[in-house]
Amino acid sequence: MTTHWKVFNRGEVNPKMKSDKQSEKVVGYVRTSVSPKARANLTIEEQKRRIREFCDGKGYQLIEVYGDIGYSGTCLRRPGIQELLVKVFSGDISKVVCPSLDRFSRSALDYIVLVSWLEKNGVKVVTTGK
Repeated sequence: MTTHWKVFNRGEVNPKMKSDKQSEKVVGYVRTSVSPKARANLTIEEQKRRIREFCDGKGYQLIEVYGDIGYSGTCLRRPGIQELLVKVFSGDISKVVCPSLDRFSRSALDYIVLVSWLEKNGVKVVTTGK
């Protein structure tokens, strides 16, 4: 099997990243808010279902879905997001899949810093688009 390496903006090559979507390993992230009303709108189970369907449709290998139940998205002091970051930075993960960007972070500053850091390390944040 021929291996193709993904090349990034600055000409950097990350040998852990393969361009073949079939082999891309991804993790998911789900979160529900602190308010019961907000939690009822988009349940953890529904978010996980969307992520699984999205990954199946794209041919991604979903390694694990991390989550935080009852945590505000306005800060990064959430156990699930911290576990996800440890997994991502251990290598071999190419994408983080979320049902929507507000599940990942509700703080614009945290989102920009986090996504920039992930992308510098060859990891993209994508949404299911539903």
